[in-house]
Amino acid sequence: MLPGIVGSLQANEALKLIAGYGEPLVGRLLTFDAQSTTFSEVKARRDPSCPACGEGAAIPEPGIDDAATPGSDGERDERDLAQAVGA
Repeated sequence: MLPGIVGSLQANEALKLIAGYGEPLVGRLLTFDAQSTTFSEVKARRDPSCPACGEGAAIPEPGIDDAATPGSDGERDERDLAQAVGA
C-alpha cells in the first residue's frame, strides 16, 4: 500500500510541473509517516557546491523543456544528458 501512496504523490508532482498548475514541492521535502498516517514538510536549501542543484548545476531546473516538445530536434536533451553524466 505504501508504494501506491508514494507513487501517487510523485505522479501528482510531475503533473503539476508539466501543467504549470498548482504549487510543486520545489525547495521542500514532503515526508510521510505510514504508521501514523501523517505528512510533514521540511524546507530544503540549495548547497552551492552540489553538482545537481548548486552553482553551475549539470541537471536543468524542473519544467517544460522546449527541446523535448514534439517536432523539435531533441539536440538540447542529448547535450544536457551527456553533460550530466560527464560524457
